[in-house]
Amino acid sequence: MAKILVHALAATAGGGITYLRQLLSYLADKGQEHQWIALLPTGSAIECPDVPHLSRIVPTSARTPVGRLWFDQRSLRQIIARERIDLLLATANFGMIRPPVPQVLLNRNALYFSSEHLAELRTRKEYRTLMATLARRQMAIASIRSSSVNVVPTEAFGRQILESIGRPLSRPMEVVPFGFDRNAYQRSLSEESRQRMLSRLSPVEGVRRVLLVSHYNYFRNFETLIRAMAILRKQHRHTGPVELILTTRLEQGLRQHRYDTSFAARLVDELGLADIVTMLGTVASHDLANLYPLADVVVCPSYAESFGHPMVEAMACARPIVAADRAVHREICGPAALYFSTFDPEQLAYRIGQILDDHQLAHSLAKQGAQRASEFQWDDHFERIRHLMISTLPTSARTQHHA
Repeated sequence: MAKILVHALAATAGGGITYLRQLLSYLADKGQEHQWIALLPTGSAIECPDVPHLSRIVPTSARTPVGRLWFDQRSLRQIIARERIDLLLATANFGMIRPPVPQVLLNRNALYFSSEHLAELRTRKEYRTLMATLARRQMAIASIRSSSVNVVPTEAFGRQILESIGRPLSRPMEVVPFGFDRNAYQRSLSEESRQRMLSRLSPVEGVRRVLLVSHYNYFRNFETLIRAMAILRKQHRHTGPVELILTTRLEQGLRQHRYDTSFAARLVDELGLADIVTMLGTVASHDLANLYPLADVVVCPSYAESFGHPMVEAMACARPIVAADRAVHREICGPAALYFSTFDPEQLAYRIGQILDDHQLAHSLAKQGAQRASEFQWDDHFERIRHLMISTLPTSARTQHHA
């Protein structure tokens, strides 16, 4: 019985929290052969399942970036020694430098390796965010080089990391796609929830709905989609109204997750789109199951992704997808999506229009997507992660019993 430390201090929002909850649930149910200790962020709303083989530590010294750096490189060594840890699983991008035990690192943030994102930050004169991103990039690369096993959710993202680093690693990256909780979506579906969500959308009869699921950030390419909607509206005046649904808010002076929404908000006004853009704000994950089926098209215009959970969710809900022509998107969606040149609003408008105008095409994409979504299972993901961890353990730790 080995002792494995799950380093999850980066799980403070969004996908990180969702992933950690899934992981802890899996370990509680199927991880009895080893002892697990989860390092959780201070103030976390994540509950650790009450089972004998799973415990938690919530450090108070890792609340700031400097405190986190000190904790990772100094305090964590003391915990590893005190708890007699055999292996470290770092769940999000950063791990120890020269760890005293084998380290399995999950790499999931494409921004640290996106030259386009760095260029956009310079163009927008977001120099503080640029410097922070460059610093995190160096820490991510150092963590990668210090890890016994590096895991990525797509082959395309793995290639991007290697191209960015410029030198091969001693061991190839392991590609382990993320999963999708179909049962949770099914439990969330209800006619009452559907009607409640429908009441928040445009009441115009015959409206065709285009959905982007994301909080606002630069790399999700909101501005290209907004420009495309202006083109689409002109092209489809004879076929009926259209609506763009956003799961965020755009306002002058409003910043979300360090990103300024002002330019996108001005663009909506300048293009005269205020009457067709519905801003829902943050939508809880259990409500997304009732939102996706209301969309005629789901758009994924990001230029930087390591995986793309909204695409899997949309496919699982049998929604046709239009995605930016990126290697990650093609790896996830394959033939279940139409693709457009990433920063070309005219081509994006054309692709959306193709689906709106061709019911047979929309049905075919939706059917292929539903089949493809079944390939992404959380149990498969965690089984492969567990196998990688066990195979990385020192031989003596695989069978030893800790006192």
